[in-house]
Amino acid sequence: MSRSLKLAPLFIKQVKTAIKRAGFPSQQAFATELGLSRPTVSNFLNGKPVDYLNFVEICEKLGLDWQAIADIEGISQSIPTPSHLTHKRHDWGDAPDVSSFRGRDTERATLERWIVQDNAGLVALLGMGGIGKTALSVRLAQQISDRFEYVIWRSLRNAPPVSETLATLIKFLSHQEQKADFPATFEAQLSRLMECLRTSQCLIILDNIESILHSSGGGYRDNYEGYGELFKRVGETPHRSCLILTSRDKPRELAALEGETLPVHSLPLKGLTTIEGQAILRLKGLSLSAAVNHTKELSDRCGGNPLILKIVAATIKDLFDGNIEEFLKQKTIAFDDIRVLLDEQINPLSDLEKQIMYWLAIEREPVSTQILQANLLLPVAQPTLLTALKCLVHRSLIEKSDGNFTLQPVVMEYMTERLIEQICREVTGGEIALFNSFALMKATTKDYIRAAQTRFIVKPITDNLLTTFGNLSGVEQQLKHILSQLQQNSASQSGYAAGNILNFLVYLQCDLTGYNFANLTVWQAFLRDTNLHQVNFAHSHLENSIFSEALGVVFFQ
Repeated sequence: MSRSLKLAPLFIKQVKTAIKRAGFPSQQAFATELGLSRPTVSNFLNGKPVDYLNFVEICEKLGLDWQAIADIEGISQSIPTPSHLTHKRHDWGDAPDVSSFRGRDTERATLERWIVQDNAGLVALLGMGGIGKTALSVRLAQQISDRFEYVIWRSLRNAPPVSETLATLIKFLSHQEQKADFPATFEAQLSRLMECLRTSQCLIILDNIESILHSSGGGYRDNYEGYGELFKRVGETPHRSCLILTSRDKPRELAALEGETLPVHSLPLKGLTTIEGQAILRLKGLSLSAAVNHTKELSDRCGGNPLILKIVAATIKDLFDGNIEEFLKQKTIAFDDIRVLLDEQINPLSDLEKQIMYWLAIEREPVSTQILQANLLLPVAQPTLLTALKCLVHRSLIEKSDGNFTLQPVVMEYMTERLIEQICREVTGGEIALFNSFALMKATTKDYIRAAQTRFIVKPITDNLLTTFGNLSGVEQQLKHILSQLQQNSASQSGYAAGNILNFLVYLQCDLTGYNFANLTVWQAFLRDTNLHQVNFAHSHLENSIFSEALGVVFFQ
């Protein structure tokens, strides 16, 4: 059996370019780094046979697939693959199911060329919500996963601290499950990650980058600047791996690093073509035989947005018996306003289905049926809950991932805004329907999820109330009025209202001295480090609330 391999002539120029990009000024410098002789490297670069182990080592150093670029004509096909390349590890996290993915052939070809052939180290998929960035990232990763030893997909939707993301990546890429010997500082953690990216071929996908960015400008939210350093280091430093980002906004580092001949690229995603849109409509059960002339208009008016197309298809099927032409005749539908489409899809839902949608907007990450069932104010049988979830999945309003459920990003934003508007109306009018049915911030969730709930739900509500009532005193008086109503009905009413009031008062930094929560259900109140001097909790039900005492935190369950 031949023990030699040689570089296919087609790839000689690409390999020489890869050496320059890796920062080696000469063949001798590259040979010294590998511990090989200069003639061996020279033979490799000129398409002459070299020992197959040396061939593989050189390719791995450059992050190239040795099997793809070798000229194997006349060489035995039984040459073994190095053992460490046969043990691949994949961690798809909460990546959505993309088994029904259709289209984006051009985009996938471009991305694969950047990553596999051009050895791009950092690639960003950019576009509006619902345009299909997440689905494309998963489908692409599946498509090229055999080129990498490690593949890991993670969502940053709820803005986890950079230290938590680095810890997840390092532990996965280095097989380090224990905390012992784990880098203590951010710089050490970043260096350890870069070491993993240099020594192994890793494909990392970070979804929903916009969650750590300001609403405009591509800058980072306070305490999230470390992500910028991470992206910069990955884009500037030679390595053998690729980091894929998806975002509505472009992180500012990319503008300085990207270029046609540089290892950093970004791909703005536009709407689907008419043919791709038709594939989605067929997948949702619409017959296009009599509507070919209308599908282009439908796709164009939906901006080619896959999510909107799915929602529209469900509406056409359920309300117009699948007749696209009749649907298009409804002049009252504003296709440039996603909310109008979502209103028409959400309003007909049952009360239970709406409750599920609101809870998923509050939870902000995939959750199990058990958590959803525990959240509901009134008990619901498991079969009834599963039926409601199945209906929501059918309508493309929620996603299922490894048995857990969450909302599509655009739908999550819509449901969050809808919840905020309804709560503001209720608090202003002294009513407590939704205000009592949902915990607007959960004490028992992860810290960064609670921070997201505060940022996306509690803050907008309190800002609205401050505008409505003119000042903090006016808001506090209204909350006291609602609390008084709860006290009058304490014997017959339970729910989340008292816990919500407490969380609002704490967020507004009100003095709680003398407040009376006796005999009330105080659920999901987060009162760690809160002064509760002379606050009355006599005979209160304090399930799933967190308090502080001199000796530490007390968790009531």
